[in-house]
Amino acid sequence: MEAQQTKIINAILYDLSLESNIGEMILAGTRTQKKRLSELTHLEGNMLISHLKGVQQQLVAPMRNKIIHLLCVMGMVHENGKADFNRQDIFIKTIGSRNPKQKPLAWLGYKDTLAVLNQVDAMVKRDLNKTTKTNTNESDSRESK
Repeated sequence: MEAQQTKIINAILYDLSLESNIGEMILAGTRTQKKRLSELTHLEGNMLISHLKGVQQQLVAPMRNKIIHLLCVMGMVHENGKADFNRQDIFIKTIGSRNPKQKPLAWLGYKDTLAVLNQVDAMVKRDLNKTTKTNTNESDSRESK
């Protein structure tokens, strides 16, 4: 197996926090009894990379969808009500310490996507609380008149 394949596999395993389960991942991804990355052939390395990317996508896709939904709730939509992906990507790139490499949403790994999701979720909750308090204050002032 090539050094580039090993680097990709280790990066995905680190992103998913599965470094300790490498033997299980090799078994699941290649269906061989090999325990070390160095024992894998080039083809088996590619199979393992493909399997790990699939696992990563299964975990990240629902989080991406929730981020898109929350940003739509915040008003990042076109006039017709569809999501404005360009505005959302610019927002995600500039979100700060949660995305230090300024990657678009589609390129974020599991850990980065989770951090961005937590940040966006907190922002939406804060905005909703402000809106609720403002609406409550307005209704209270109407009732007192």
